[in-house]
Amino acid sequence: MTVPRTTADELLELLGPLTGWLLRSSFEGTTRCEATVHGIAHRYGHPVEAVFLADAALLTVGGRTLTYSREPTVPPLDHVSRVHALVAEIHRDGPAPREAARRLDAILAGPPTGIRGSRSSPRSSCWSRRCSTSSPATRSPPPPSSWRPTG
Repeated sequence: MTVPRTTADELLELLGPLTGWLLRSSFEGTTRCEATVHGIAHRYGHPVEAVFLADAALLTVGGRTLTYSREPTVPPLDHVSRVHALVAEIHRDGPAPREAARRLDAILAGPPTGIRGSRSSPRSSCWSRRCSTSSPATRSPPPPSSWRPTG
C-alpha cells in the first residue's frame, strides 16, 4: 500500500471536519470515534491524539490542537453510510487527505437523500397524518387521555 506524502496541515483538513461530525454523530460511541481518527492518521503516517467525550473532543496533530464542543444529533442515514464508505476507502488505499477532505465536505454539505415521499406516505410516523389518511380498518386507536398534555 503506497501512502501519499502527507503534511500535518493536510491531515487536519480531513480530521478536523471528521472529528466534528463524529462528535455530533456520537451514536458511534466515543471509543469508536477515537479508533476512527487514529486509524486514518495511522494510514497517512502521522501520530495523533484524539479524545472524545459525550459532548466534547480534542484533536492534536503535528503540535496543533483543535477542540470541539457540540450536542450530539442524529445525522441523515445516507450521510452516515457515505462517511463510513469514505473511511473504509481511506483504510484500503484511499485518496490523498485533501481529496478525502473535499469528498467529506461534499457529503456533509449535501442534502439528505433518504427515501423520497416518506413524509406524504399514508403510513407516516406523524400521528395526525396517520389518523387522517389511513382507512378505518388500519387506523390506530387514539392515544389514551393520560398521553395528552394537561393544564
